[in-house]
Amino acid sequence: SGNSEKINKWHAFAGIAQPELFFQYIADQYDLLTCQTFADHYTYQESELVEFNKKAAEMNADEGFICTYKDYVRLIPFLNKYPFFGSKLSYLPMEIYFLRQESEFMNWFRTELQKSTS
Repeated sequence: SGNSEKINKWHAFAGIAQPELFFQYIADQYDLLTCQTFADHYTYQESELVEFNKKAAEMNADEGFICTYKDYVRLIPFLNKYPFFGSKLSYLPMEIYFLRQESEFMNWFRTELQKSTS
């Protein structure tokens, strides 16, 4: 979202399977303040959105919420109703942390391959 350039401290949340890579990616790039995990394909409840909105209203200028693109798409319909949350919410494109996982996997795979051939 537009104001993310001045935000460098993140409250991350994710409703995906194995969110560790997502959290790890953010922790490597920025200040990761809090992590909140929800079930895969999670449907956010009104009470949680109210809570997110309340937290967003109290955040410093350099703090924001960050989620996965998948979560962001699910939240779009609610953002008009929760303007503080909407203004503080950014997402990370999915490819970024999967690509990183892929390179780690390929390194591991090459190492295993060398073991079996040597």
